[in-house]
Amino acid sequence: MEERLVAIVILIAIAYTSAALQGQSLKQKGLQRYITRPESPTSPNKRHSAFRVGLSAHLWAITGDGVLARLVDELMKLSPNKLPEYQRGMRAMELVCAGL
Repeated sequence: MEERLVAIVILIAIAYTSAALQGQSLKQKGLQRYITRPESPTSPNKRHSAFRVGLSAHLWAITGDGVLARLVDELMKLSPNKLPEYQRGMRAMELVCAGL
């Protein structure tokens, strides 16, 4: 029983470390604003930790591949003036997916 508990704790530690390192890397690349809600410039406290950014990146990359991406493509056809922002977001998603 103790071996299983130790194995689970080690697995959780590895997953946490991986997400935190990924989040820190994404913050340094300036991709955080695409992945999570932007931080308020007037607030002295940070809104998201590196762990949260890394975890959100995995979820963001997973949801961006399927039906959601096709839906956004269709919506972009309705608003061509938003195309530059969309392309920046898609480039950010490519960078996130390449880093995962």
